Amino acid sequence: MGAAPGMERTLAAAGRLQAIRLRPRGGAAARAGPEQPPLPVVGHAHPRAERQGSLRRHGRRGETAMKPLSPRERKILALGLLAGAVGLAWLLIAAPILSGFEARRQTREVMLANWKRNERLIASVPAMRDAALEQRRTSRLYHITAPSQTAAAEALKQRLAAALTESGGVVTAVQEVKTNLPPGAVGAGADARITLTQLDQSLRRLQDEPPYVVAEYAMVGADRAFQSGRSEPLDVRIEISALVRVAPSR
Repeated sequence: MGAAPGMERTLAAAGRLQAIRLRPRGGAAARAGPEQPPLPVVGHAHPRAERQGSLRRHGRRGETAMKPLSPRERKILALGLLAGAVGLAWLLIAAPILSGFEARRQTREVMLANWKRNERLIASVPAMRDAALEQRRTSRLYHITAPSQTAAAEALKQRLAAALTESGGVVTAVQEVKTNLPPGAVGAGADARITLTQLDQSLRRLQDEPPYVVAEYAMVGADRAFQSGRSEPLDVRIEISALVRVAPSR
């Protein structure tokens, strides 16, 4: 029986290896004469020769074995996989839960602010009620109550004329003023000859006696005193206004 194909290749590789070892080097080969044929190899080849032949055969075919990872590379790879797993868990689980917590926290803060504001409002109800009662009680001090705007304007004219004449002045004209007035107000103007002391008394009466009025315009002329060189009555123009509350007559 002939030898198996694998055995023949192994024996051939061992023969070539032995021939290389027996080949003389350098000039010794020229002096020794013609190269001797390789000796036949009988039996099994040396294990190292078999491994070298196998390595050369694999090298000729272009086959390369995968290089195993070093401990440092395995550690880096494990850390990378761990970081990827943590990031994926964050995106899929932790991030939605934390965003829900943040939304509930903001809602709770808004509700707490509303609750505190309502508490302050409830606590201020008694004070607001007292202020409303006080305003209702004193509202008559800040406006003229009359059945109509015309009646209110007439009452204001009479009050202005009375304040000037009762102080000793002489009223020459009284009329209703309809320009440059705030909404819901009526106005009156009067021309009078009055001394400075009498004018001061008239203005104090208009200021202190209810219903309270606003002095919209005042002009004082001293032409008489300038021409005569003596103390003379002043020519005065006064305009006042007051708010009106229209109440139907009973």
